Amino acid sequence: MYTKCLIQNNFKPGTLVFFLVMASFVRLNAQCASSFSLGPDTAICASETLILFVPNNYDTYQWQNNNVNSLFVVSNPGTYYCVTSQTTGNNLINNGNFEQGNVGFTSDYNFYPIADVFGPQASYGIINNANTWFNPFNPCADHTSASGLMMVIDGSSFNGGNDAIWCQNVAVQVGVEYRLSYWIQSVTNSTILANIRLKINGIVVDTELAPLGACNWQEREFFWTSNLTGNANFCLFDLELSGNGNDFALDDISLVEICNYSDTIVVSLSPIDTLFDQDVICLGDSAFLGNAWQTQAGFYYDGVMGSPCDNIIQTHLVFNNIDTSFIQMEICPGDSVFLENNWQLQEGFYYDVIPGTSCDEILATQLLWSSLDTTSMDEEICQGDSFYVAGNWQTQAGFYYDVISGTPCDEILATQLLWSSADTATIEEEICQGDSFYVAGNWQTEAGFYYEVIQGAGCDEFIETNLILKGLPFANAGSDLTASYEQIVTLTANSTSTFSQYLWSSSNGFTSSNQSIDIEVVSPVQLYYLQLTEDGCASFDTLSIYGLPLNLAIKVPNAFTPNSDGVNDVFQVLNTDEFQTITLKIYNRWGELIHFSKGVNPTWLGEHYSGKSCPVGSYVFYIEALPYGDSEQMTLSGTLSLIK
Repeated sequence: MYTKCLIQNNFKPGTLVFFLVMASFVRLNAQCASSFSLGPDTAICASETLILFVPNNYDTYQWQNNNVNSLFVVSNPGTYYCVTSQTTGNNLINNGNFEQGNVGFTSDYNFYPIADVFGPQASYGIINNANTWFNPFNPCADHTSASGLMMVIDGSSFNGGNDAIWCQNVAVQVGVEYRLSYWIQSVTNSTILANIRLKINGIVVDTELAPLGACNWQEREFFWTSNLTGNANFCLFDLELSGNGNDFALDDISLVEICNYSDTIVVSLSPIDTLFDQDVICLGDSAFLGNAWQTQAGFYYDGVMGSPCDNIIQTHLVFNNIDTSFIQMEICPGDSVFLENNWQLQEGFYYDVIPGTSCDEILATQLLWSSLDTTSMDEEICQGDSFYVAGNWQTQAGFYYDVISGTPCDEILATQLLWSSADTATIEEEICQGDSFYVAGNWQTEAGFYYEVIQGAGCDEFIETNLILKGLPFANAGSDLTASYEQIVTLTANSTSTFSQYLWSSSNGFTSSNQSIDIEVVSPVQLYYLQLTEDGCASFDTLSIYGLPLNLAIKVPNAFTPNSDGVNDVFQVLNTDEFQTITLKIYNRWGELIHFSKGVNPTWLGEHYSGKSCPVGSYVFYIEALPYGDSEQMTLSGTLSLIK
């Protein structure tokens, strides 16, 4: 690759213009193969300028005075240099946009290729829509094309943030500068944000928060100079340990080389000769100086071709003395007087030139308005009325003027037309959605401003009613459920407000104002009503509990010992003869799903998905059982102990 450097001279009449083009080719490394030249050392004449030009195909520019433009103007002798940088454009990260899937990187997080409704933490998926992987997430798309793949992460709440989200080894060269960047977005509207830490070879180099608000892609970048030749390990960690929020996506991870170039030029000063002259003219005359006709006193410079630099003629232009006469003249408003070769209607100073023997003389006339009598009066009218003034019936408030003939000047009658004050009352009324309020001659159901006119003794009065419509809260008693007789079930009202008021009731006379209630299953069908009230507005929901006889109740042990001694080695669901299918899920104490099985008689041998044996401790089981016939699905959950 060849680069061109242009040097241009800005000049006054008589100076030279020259262009200097230099070509250079410097091989820096495999990625950085081009450079530039500021040209050979040169000289400029006094008062001349030199433009140093660097081709604009570089990313950054920095001159000796921290100027960041590709052009630099030189007007003084000295040594000048420019340092540029340029990215190679070759991404050294393998599968940085995740379009190849779950390959090219390592992670301490668990990979889940399909959706998991329980949202295990410290997990990730390579998908194109965050909502399809985990329903509570927003439908955020990838950054590359809005239809491709990205890495969606459910942040970890354990291990102190020491689990790597993404790692990759990249071959680097010692002394080479690199730009590492990645794009990140939050996939929920939680204010608890992921705190992403970048480590290179185990050393912390940057820590950044994820963007606030869902589906808001932002780029994070960092510049790093390698101190080794070989593989460098790049890793991203999440320092946030909250189990709520802390959900995000990564895409378009990039690592590119930064190529730096520089060059220096020495500019010296050539001498210039200056000649002096003086020219005297009258006011209003002109002299051709500085390549133009000059009408102002001062110093003017003209260039004369010379070698090696042009010569300068400095001319001092001065004005000869001029005589000035002054008079005052009064006129009535609307009259005029002929001054400055025109009829003048405005007050001010006017100047006329009178020919003289040496220079012309100036006659200065100050034009003044003669005193004018003005009478003022106020008139009040109600809105919609009119008043005859200024030759017409006026309906708008304001100032109106009538002219009355007088001596020496006409008089002015100024009438201020005012609106008579009208009483206006403003009230606010609040109603719940679905209610109505009588105003403006009708029952109103929509929010807004409504206006009524009341007849008054002076002017009519106005009443402005601001009708505010309060939204109804969303009452959600939960889904219908099935349980066995004598089982205690908990009903919890869902609400996003801390100011909600709850009222549970049933047909048997039961009432409760608690958000959660415990109910014993005693009949085939039990119907419960929920009234949710927020800010005086209420909404309703119902929930049914379907009871099953005790002979359909499933049972599970509370402990087992998977030590291969032939005794109590398997955790299994008991009393399953009356059920079509049974689903068994096992979670560890951090809420991670570690086992899933489904069938007539599902079991657990005390192993993780990965095949590793689980440690001794407490675990949570969740069972879904579908009886034969038209019965509703039953659920059962609790804790069990794994003992060795």
